[in-house]
Amino acid sequence: MSEKNTNPRRDFLQKLSLGGLSLGTMAMSPIEEQLEYTTQKVNRSSAPSDLKITDMRIAEISGVVFRTPIVRIYTNQGIIGHGDVRDGAAKEYALFLKSRLIGQNPCNVERLFKIISQFGHHGRQGGGVSGVEMALWDIVGKAYNVPVYQLLGGKYRDRVRVYCDTTISQDPYEYAKRMQERLDKGYTCLLYTSFHPVRAYYCSNNTNSFIRDADACFLLIQ
Repeated sequence: MSEKNTNPRRDFLQKLSLGGLSLGTMAMSPIEEQLEYTTQKVNRSSAPSDLKITDMRIAEISGVVFRTPIVRIYTNQGIIGHGDVRDGAAKEYALFLKSRLIGQNPCNVERLFKIISQFGHHGRQGGGVSGVEMALWDIVGKAYNVPVYQLLGGKYRDRVRVYCDTTISQDPYEYAKRMQERLDKGYTCLLYTSFHPVRAYYCSNNTNSFIRDADACFLLIQ
């Protein structure tokens, strides 16, 4: 059996004494060397305080149901943040915010949000602001090498129940077929929209009509 294994206490004390000697020597060193030594094991994924936004571009995804503009924010350190302009809104809602972001530090999310939020609104008109904020948080998470949820207070759960939208059809049988296909894929929550595009507004003012449509559809998929 080796001496290291037979004398674990002696080995520990030897390392401790060497560590104390190193710390004592370091205390007499210049402050720059002390900082370099004490932070040598810090994960330096980037230099967040020196980050600057250099560009913002939009890529629109094709072949999907909704128009989906993806926001890409570029920085001077090669970190790129992504976000999406929500709910099929136009890319222009994000693009006209670009001039207010160039040269700014993306890590100052709250300050930048207050600058651009005045140009947003509810619904799709807020899609640009939402997409930009999402991309900013993406950059911050990458800069500090931590999940974004950790920056926002920590994680609550490991799994999140999601719902699936269903494209509109005037035929309740076709609509039921589409909903069944989504159930077969494992979705347990579906977004229901009225069968008839014109009736969608009418149903909002006629609860009984809306309920009859919904009942007919759900009876077909049971």
